[in-house]
Amino acid sequence: MDLSITLYDNLSFLWEIGLPFLVALTILVFVHEFGHYIVARWCGVRVEVFSIGFGKELKGWTDKHGTRWKIAAIPLGGYVKMFGEIELLDETSKNENTGRPMTPEEKEVSFMYKSLPQRTAIVLAGPLINFIFAVFAFSFLFSIIGKPTPVSDAPLAIVGNVSAGTAAADNDLQRGDQIVQINNTKISFFSDLQKIVRISPNVPLTFKIVRGQLLLTSLNFKGTFGLILTIFWRSEKKEIF
Repeated sequence: MDLSITLYDNLSFLWEIGLPFLVALTILVFVHEFGHYIVARWCGVRVEVFSIGFGKELKGWTDKHGTRWKIAAIPLGGYVKMFGEIELLDETSKNENTGRPMTPEEKEVSFMYKSLPQRTAIVLAGPLINFIFAVFAFSFLFSIIGKPTPVSDAPLAIVGNVSAGTAAADNDLQRGDQIVQINNTKISFFSDLQKIVRISPNVPLTFKIVRGQLLLTSLNFKGTFGLILTIFWRSEKKEIF
């Protein structure tokens, strides 16, 4: 196995899949936790920490309300820490920071001393704002980009990626090549290719490939093909509301 190819594939995966995933996760976490935060503030609860990520703080600041906003080292979630949360779980009215009973002023901003409807609203605010955000985000994307739909009801047999060290790589197949014929059988759609490959294990196959304006007919395959096919899409803009 070529170590450089494996390393490149792993880095490509992290860049193409891992990074967008973390960005999307961070946005969703921020929206979710902001729902808890803003409703807690409306209910008069003091929010002590708003964190994106877990673990060691990388960057942070404290606002005029005393909330510590921070970005932590492990970007796999986040949390909002409200004054009086721990006391409610421990069923004690003592200040978690000092160990003494809460003063009337502290009780005014404590999550523990808010009414049941207020605490319920704070807890449910995160999932609810995520739902509202998803509705508006998809509506915005559909109105600007359009709804992705296949180019045809049955997707074409177009190469998405070629795995290193396979018959496809040995025969110089490239991303974007369209497979139009195998032996004497015409390939119109992805499903046609699947059927032939499934019933022809370890049988030499001659592929006819369209690459740009070129028609290639001298590709012989046997063994592991190493093809990852892709579906080409078009966007259709539709009225959402």
